[in-house]
Amino acid sequence: MSPKYYSFESPIGKLTVYFTEKGIIALSFQEEDNLKYIERYYDTPIKVEEKDYNYHEEIIKYLEGELKEFTMPISFKGTPFQESVWKELLNIPMERQEHIRNLLKKSGVLKDRGQLVGH
Repeated sequence: MSPKYYSFESPIGKLTVYFTEKGIIALSFQEEDNLKYIERYYDTPIKVEEKDYNYHEEIIKYLEGELKEFTMPISFKGTPFQESVWKELLNIPMERQEHIRNLLKKSGVLKDRGQLVGH
């Protein structure tokens, strides 16, 4: 089954969430950001209406600080290295995430909208 996606407004700007029946597979600032990854590991995604799904609700609550952990499933596909890193990132407590984000911004590795800058 092809993955689906939709865009929504959040406290940090417009986001696009990609998902399958197993859960969220990607989240990005622009629809085209994750297309190569999605197509490589899944299939061509199908655009759907925000009103028909509720993934954005938890994401918004998390970004507003009202939610500390996601209850919706998150599904990873990537290289073994990528999957191990993503799993470890999920174990970082919310308080530490803010500290890490600030360090990355100060070092110039993180853009204002949360995107990492490659060097």
